[in-house]
Amino acid sequence: TQVSQRWCRLGYRKTSNDALFPSGATKATDEANVKATIARWFLHFHGTVASQADVDAMYAQVWLPLVGGGAEAGFVGLCSAFVRHPDWVFY
Repeated sequence: TQVSQRWCRLGYRKTSNDALFPSGATKATDEANVKATIARWFLHFHGTVASQADVDAMYAQVWLPLVGGGAEAGFVGLCSAFVRHPDWVFY
């Protein structure tokens, strides 16, 4: 867990990180942007197109509990959840 969080935090803090936030993507914390990021990361980390239910579940179960600690905590938590998921390891 600590390794994935550290990697994701470094990625989040990079000023130009096309892997996590490609050109045109923002780190805005409004619901629509966060859900778009989750959908994009499903494809990036798992190689699958996320269903709306998958996106909604990640938003409710990962993003909402963590974002109280700030945008960085929310995005790092989302990223590390994808990295720790078995689909990422085997993809």
